[in-house]
Order: sequence, then structure tokens, then C-alpha cells
Amino acid sequence: LPETGTYYVEVDGTFSQTTANYTLDVDRVTPNENDQFAPNDGFNSAAVIPEGFNDAQIVGGESDFYQIDANATDALSLEVININGNDANVALRLYDSNRDTLNTDDTSVAQDLSITRKLPETGTYYVEVDGTFLQTTANYTLDVDRVTPNENDQFAPNDGFSSAAVIPEEFNDARIVGGESDFYQFDANATDG
Repeated sequence: LPETGTYYVEVDGTFSQTTANYTLDVDRVTPNENDQFAPNDGFNSAAVIPEGFNDAQIVGGESDFYQIDANATDALSLEVININGNDANVALRLYDSNRDTLNTDDTSVAQDLSITRKLPETGTYYVEVDGTFLQTTANYTLDVDRVTPNENDQFAPNDGFSSAAVIPEEFNDARIVGGESDFYQFDANATDG
């Protein structure tokens, strides 16, 4: 609901000859009945979310907002899975601490959604799981993984010239996470090939 107040429901017999018995089922879903994170319908009420699998629910096309603190050396891996509900159209968005979106591919229809992104700076990041239509009501699981340098590879953090990893002359296994760049350094002579 957009605001606190009185709301009206109309059940309309659309034709002059309409005669019917019916049952009107009314359910006012309070935050306690929604999920453990509600109310989290905006940046200011974003729920702190832990890493791992988090079960939640979208009711009536709402957006669920979450926040997580991370470092510039981290990447965030987010995935919405197990979407289950009527008209389960959802979008997944990632925002920086200024509330600017960090992803552009943000809509999907009833399928798993994921974002993996190297973080530009240390701070609070916001995640939005958006019920894209007013009638969207769905259960979902949000998987959150803050990929630290220790979880990345043995050279991380090596995401710039100043943090370039010294690399030996041999085969070196490494990993790119969330579109990051890996930098390496080695010494060589002018006569080397």
C-alpha cells in the first residue's frame, strides 16, 4: 500500500443481468506476516542481510531492499533462486552507497537471476529484489556471497597497478570475479624475450 489510510474494495456486477453469490477473501499482510526482513521496502529500511541463502517473500509487487557492507577488494555475488508464486516476475538490482545502480540487466520473467560484480569502493551496498508488476506475489531465496580476496585466488587483491602481484615464471592459476581486472608484475631485462 502506498500510504496509511482507509482503502475501499468494489465488487462490481459488470452487466445489468449479473446475479452471483461470491466470497470475498481479504488478507491484510502485515510486515510480521511477510518475511523476517520486512518492512524493507526502500533504501532507508533496507534489511541487513547475511551471506548465504536467505528466504523471503514479495507481496503485491513490492520491492525488497537489503544492505551489506563490503570492501573495495571484494566482489559481490548475488542470485535469486527458487522463485515460486503467481505472476513471479522479478528484477534483481545492485546499488552502490550513493544509491546508483551497478547493473543494467535487471529484469527477468520467472527465472533465476544473478549478478556478480567487483566492488568499486569500500562501503554499504544495496540489493533490490523487485516485484515488477503490482500483482507479483512470490517466495524466493536470495543467495548472497561476499567474495573476499582470500576466497578469490592466491594473487588477490591485485586489482590495480599499485597492488599488482609478483608473478613467477611458470603456469599460474587465477580467477576473475565480477568483471575485475587482475594485475601482475615481473622483472625482466632488455635482452629478454
